Amino acid sequence: MSFAPSRSVVLQVSAGHIEQAEHDHAGGPSSGGPGLDVERVTASAIVQRDLSAGSWWASTVAWGRNVEVGEAT
Repeated sequence: MSFAPSRSVVLQVSAGHIEQAEHDHAGGPSSGGPGLDVERVTASAIVQRDLSAGSWWASTVAWGRNVEVGEAT
């Protein structure tokens, strides 16, 4: 979900369950085993501001969390 409270600010939040998204860390991607299910949450805020003619400034703050096999990263 995205929300733009003003012309220069955008907020985003998302969450979901991804089946077989990641491979087992011990075996790595080449292990050939099935991927692990992941619960993923992300959030971000972007602020943009005009400084002068043809010049602008923007900043992004982002956060994310994965939970797989009971471990959060």
